[in-house]
Amino acid sequence: MKLHNLILTAGLVIISQFSLQAQEPRVALVLSGGGAKGFAHIGVLKVLEEEGLPISIIVGNSIGSIIGGVAATGYSAKEIELMAKSQNWDELLFDYVSRKYKSDNLKTAEQRYFLELPLNKDTEELELPSGVVSGQNVLNLFCKFMANVPDSVDFRKLPISFACIGTNLETGQEEVLMHGFLPKAVLASMAIPGMFSPVNFNGLYLVDGGIVNNYPSDVAQMMGADIIIGVDLQTKPLAKEQLNSADKIFGQIASFTDLEKGKCNRAIVDLNIKPNMEGYNMSSFTQEAVDTLIIRGEKAARQKITEIRELISKHNLEYQAVDRKYVEPKKYRIEQISLDNKLKIKEPYILDLSNLEVNKLYSASELQNSMYKLYGEGNFAMVYPSLIEKKDKYQLNIHTKLKQSSMLKIGFGANSADGVNLNLNYSFQDFRKLINLFTIDFKASYNPRVIITAETHNYKLPGIGLKIDAQHTEQGLFKLGKEKGKYKIFNANADIYTYKRFKNSSSILQLGLRYDFDSSNFSTENGTIIKEQSDRTQTSRFSAYSSFHFDSFDKYFLPKKGISFHAEFSINEVINSTLKSIPIVYANFEIVAPINNTLAFTGEIYHRAVYRNDYPGGLANYASDKYSAFNNYSLMYAGQYGLSFTDKIATCSKIGLRLKIANKHFLTPQVSILTDMDNWGEMNNADTKWLIGLNYSRMTILGPIDLSFNMPTNDEHLVFQGGIGFKF
Repeated sequence: MKLHNLILTAGLVIISQFSLQAQEPRVALVLSGGGAKGFAHIGVLKVLEEEGLPISIIVGNSIGSIIGGVAATGYSAKEIELMAKSQNWDELLFDYVSRKYKSDNLKTAEQRYFLELPLNKDTEELELPSGVVSGQNVLNLFCKFMANVPDSVDFRKLPISFACIGTNLETGQEEVLMHGFLPKAVLASMAIPGMFSPVNFNGLYLVDGGIVNNYPSDVAQMMGADIIIGVDLQTKPLAKEQLNSADKIFGQIASFTDLEKGKCNRAIVDLNIKPNMEGYNMSSFTQEAVDTLIIRGEKAARQKITEIRELISKHNLEYQAVDRKYVEPKKYRIEQISLDNKLKIKEPYILDLSNLEVNKLYSASELQNSMYKLYGEGNFAMVYPSLIEKKDKYQLNIHTKLKQSSMLKIGFGANSADGVNLNLNYSFQDFRKLINLFTIDFKASYNPRVIITAETHNYKLPGIGLKIDAQHTEQGLFKLGKEKGKYKIFNANADIYTYKRFKNSSSILQLGLRYDFDSSNFSTENGTIIKEQSDRTQTSRFSAYSSFHFDSFDKYFLPKKGISFHAEFSINEVINSTLKSIPIVYANFEIVAPINNTLAFTGEIYHRAVYRNDYPGGLANYASDKYSAFNNYSLMYAGQYGLSFTDKIATCSKIGLRLKIANKHFLTPQVSILTDMDNWGEMNNADTKWLIGLNYSRMTILGPIDLSFNMPTNDEHLVFQGGIGFKF
């Protein structure tokens, strides 16, 4: 009997313990939207973790869905802080992709154009894009950090139960997102209208949830929360004197959209934490803002530390370790790759561009880089991965959204050679077509130019292209520092070529045949100016050439590091002339080597040699600044007025030290040397001129500013050259 009572008592104790556990209140954390202000959420999370507060539910909106979604998968507040501080937010939010992943076409376009407008494929009429960016980068970042999460999951069954809010663009209704592909749900919740394109998620067309419910404590209550802690990023309305930028105006409008619901939702929270947002707004995505706002979030939470501890004590809340099964880094053995069949994409095409192979191990970062390679080709508006586990092996699903095939690009600028220039581009790009790239580039300026390019590329074979390039140039012609007159030249060439880009590198090998025609008002022979004449001198020639190009610069303007090397060897045959088989070698090398965070070494070398004693003026070497060149083999000499012909072997070198000032401004003291001679045996007696100069550069939203002041040693005049905006 005593044994029976003992067993019964023990059973009641066990049952009561389970009952107590089942009755332990569920704590929900509500993270409101607010753009960059949401970095304060991380600081709040750090304090809650330190206090051992068990969080059972997270509901987030916009930036709150990002922080909350990552936390719900099992990441600690410290890990999330490191993630936030390690990102380049400008590049992340504006879909910047490293140049090493970009096609040559995109590399060229970013130097000439700043605005891209789609053309309707049916009407060929211009359209405004649905957003400034598609969200390619942020989505792939989420895919990287959430790679272990199943591609279709109930968010309530994550290590911390989770939900986020989206706005249905078709109905205007609030959508609570609790199931599906987690990275895309988070993107939908933060898709600020106008900035991000709307997101298709589970058949819904969604934008930022802050429009309908920016402080979703009611959703936390619906999910069974007994205690609700909210982090409120709402600020007081700005006065008219403060509404002086588009982001502030948009933020103000957004804050008005859910005023009534916001008041109701604030009334049902048990503890409201309100960080100080003074001096920051939704677009404050700077490193300084990230650091400061995290600290302010911590400070706001510590000001509520008494209330936090009272909640823990009153409800006997005990911290439980969060499951980290979705967080631990791993490699994925890919046994199968699945594509969007509705786009009729051939698997070998994707494998060739992305360098992916089946039955190989890949990390989440490596898969992310493969997506960047596909995106960098310019065919897709969005490319992202998801994984399906199959007994320690994985099926990789590559999701794509095609970019509009026809585009109009616009750029403009002004420089010391062209005056004002307007750059226009029409491009058609579709990898499924036989001619998968067709572009027309036009520069309207004092020295107009047009380039027409058509290329076809089969993944199994090298690409084939045709390019026609025509330009009229009128520049001052100088010899020994004195102007000889205005050099007027029209030159055109037609180029048929084949090319091969090497995998896992930025190297391209090209072979081609070229026809050149030029017509000028000066008679020249072997680089020597004979006279100006009323009748134009015309020259036609064929050439066969091979070239090699390597480019590892991280940016086209003001790169932080990298090298660029281009070399070309050609054999030229002049038509209707006894001048045959004229070999020419051209090469240029550029380097930027960082010394520390503010100082970098810069260097450039241009070399060209004509290996015949007699050759027409159209093949002569010439020096110019970078704005005055009329073909692709100029010797870039910063202190050159207009154009100046040189001897048949010529080399121009420039070295400098680039100093970063106040983060955006760059000053570069530099020295340039130009050497030319008729043959290698004259090296000791070669003509040499050199200069010292100072260059100022910075990047703006409307393009580069690049200004140089140079003092040639053989000329008492200071030479100014420069440009503002995009250069053709």
